[in-house]
Amino acid sequence: MAGAPKRLSKVAREFNVGISTIVDFLSDKGFDIESNPNTKINDNIYTVLLDEYMPDKAAKEKSQELKKNKVVRETITLDDQKKENEEPVIEEDNDEVFIHDVTDAPTTTPEPVAKIPAEEPVEKVEAKEE
Repeated sequence: MAGAPKRLSKVAREFNVGISTIVDFLSDKGFDIESNPNTKINDNIYTVLLDEYMPDKAAKEKSQELKKNKVVRETITLDDQKKENEEPVIEEDNDEVFIHDVTDAPTTTPEPVAKIPAEEPVEKVEAKEE
């Protein structure tokens, strides 16, 4: 890698590992870096990290590749299903018209239901005090 130094947070995302994991690994290898996400990583340290965490980086790239190839599914609502399930209305040309005459139909009146006599209200009689 030839170029500007990268920040520790960006390198951690790139290799799909935590910042503390990188700091611990580098301290074991003899590099003394700060555990600050904004710490700059030079080319030598990046090469060491690349050798160690390349499988993690490859796994992350493979995962992202699978995400891109994921099948996009169509959302179907209940309203859409109702429209699909409805049968189309077929209109036929009929010259016949049926008229139903209701004026000659016998009318029936419901028979009155027997009334239950209501109890007469009882008047309260108050006792007078003398």
